[in-house]
Amino acid sequence: MIFFFTLGDATMSFAAPVLMQHMLGATTMGIILSTSSMVGTITDFSFARLFGEKKPRFFLRIMLSLALLFPIGFLFFHSIPSFLFGMFVWGIYFEALVFSTYHTIHETVQPKDHIWAWGILSTMRNVAWVVGPLIATYLDSLNPKYPYFFAIFGFSVAIFLFLFTRGKKSKLPAKTVASRKKKSSAHGFIQEFKIWMVCAKAFWPLMFMQFMFEIIDSTFFSIGPTYAEELQSKSHLGGLFLTMYTLPSLIFGVLTGVLARPFGKKRAAFISGIVAGAGLIAMSRVHSVELILITTFFASVGMAVIYPEVAAVFEDFVCRGNKIGNDIVGLTAIMASCSYVIGPILNGYLYDHIGAQAVFGLWGTIILIFSIFALFTVKRKIHVPQTEVTHLLHAKRR
Repeated sequence: MIFFFTLGDATMSFAAPVLMQHMLGATTMGIILSTSSMVGTITDFSFARLFGEKKPRFFLRIMLSLALLFPIGFLFFHSIPSFLFGMFVWGIYFEALVFSTYHTIHETVQPKDHIWAWGILSTMRNVAWVVGPLIATYLDSLNPKYPYFFAIFGFSVAIFLFLFTRGKKSKLPAKTVASRKKKSSAHGFIQEFKIWMVCAKAFWPLMFMQFMFEIIDSTFFSIGPTYAEELQSKSHLGGLFLTMYTLPSLIFGVLTGVLARPFGKKRAAFISGIVAGAGLIAMSRVHSVELILITTFFASVGMAVIYPEVAAVFEDFVCRGNKIGNDIVGLTAIMASCSYVIGPILNGYLYDHIGAQAVFGLWGTIILIFSIFALFTVKRKIHVPQTEVTHLLHAKRR
């Protein structure tokens, strides 16, 4: 089901930016794209606060009930209000996907196997991210409307599989992310924010690493489709730009468990950040299409490892977090949302002023410098701040 759903999502991630950029320009496109993550930020906060005890299928229902509205809206309506509505839908259903994924792994996978679960899941999703843009590019060359029909097909198959198949029954003892007694709305949201701040102080190196991963990912899927068209005008190989970005995840995603053994999950992520940064810097300095594709592939090798390694560390935190497990899920989700608010706006503006390659080189420099710093300074063990959180949970309203 996740494969077909991601296939539809990947197709829309290609088609929507291209349509909006052609109609409105890169800067306006980036601003509109960022609204999906603004909505996602609010969704993360609400889900973390209100739905800690919900099963994965609860989030899957939200995800699937909204998904079809995205391609249908872009197929029939081409205006700023309709684009904003599409971003609203996208922001909610994507965060529901994030929560359902963390909850599913938490309930069905032993902690020692979290890295393997995230690696396999990442590989399955990225198969769709390889296939989706390739098919969308081809269909767009035939008729600009065809990618939307293909996205509708992917979402429809996912809905069918959800309705007519039953999820895998866990072999573990029944468990969910723990819930807690809800306080009044205002006090509860203040408490949520305080918990996030406490966790952020403990987890900040991994949060920043995730933030940079998502920023770079948003760069590929905001200005990337248009840059791929530029490259394709120079060489027929240019259309492989996004494929070169997604392809390494099919190989290296399943190897994340192996890579984590000698280094640990955190250090494996930081080493991968060095590889990704070096590749992006190299890509920003070459000129032939062939060399751009090779250096993009090299950068993506590092990117393919960062995500499952960091996600597996946060999954461990969810398991150890007791009653704040869902808050930690929300914290990771909101970091992704913030990056997709900032990323498209900055990327669209910078694309118009300095060009695509310079944008990739900028983010590559930042993640390279931070990864080197974190590799030598971050402790091997990062503990969930249980004492501080317990104090917050038992604090009485004044």
